[in-house]
Amino acid sequence: MPLQQRAYTRGEIIPSPVYLDANILISYFVPERRKNSVLNIINDLLIQEAKIILSWVVYRELIWGLLEHIYVRERQKREPGWKASRLRIDDFEQHKHWLLPIAEKELKIVPEVLKGWGNISIFPSEQFGWEISLRKLLETLFRHYLAPSDTTHLVMAMLYAKSFVTEDPNFASLRQFDEDPDLFIYVV
Repeated sequence: MPLQQRAYTRGEIIPSPVYLDANILISYFVPERRKNSVLNIINDLLIQEAKIILSWVVYRELIWGLLEHIYVRERQKREPGWKASRLRIDDFEQHKHWLLPIAEKELKIVPEVLKGWGNISIFPSEQFGWEISLRKLLETLFRHYLAPSDTTHLVMAMLYAKSFVTEDPNFASLRQFDEDPDLFIYVV
């Protein structure tokens, strides 16, 4: 069965478990990025008591995305003429002495909010083993030509979830697999 693209409709029952991409969480936690569609789908998932799946990749991208937002905001305060840019590793190393103390309070809110959601799991587990997971990752990378991090998100969703929620338009036009799971992809 092919991957199934679904347009999200408020109040829709979303097949559980649901793998959330980091961009959904970043939009949820950053008011300047927040979209109604993100708030609505999170609200629907919480009302439905859907099992929400996160991964170490999501954690890493979420933390980096929040740090990047804080970095740009604070750097523009410090240097009004500075043009906003992405947070690079060398920027982080150069500015972490002031960035991390400022970011600490905002970042520590994240686990408290997620704890309130209740039904969250971290994956991957050893259910499929490293070899199957790695083979699936490479197969998906070469089939869909996604970036490695996007491929990792997709494979985790394929292996462990029934739905995948993302803001990333790269997932809107995936080519069909020969052996796709019953996976619904919501690009909000």
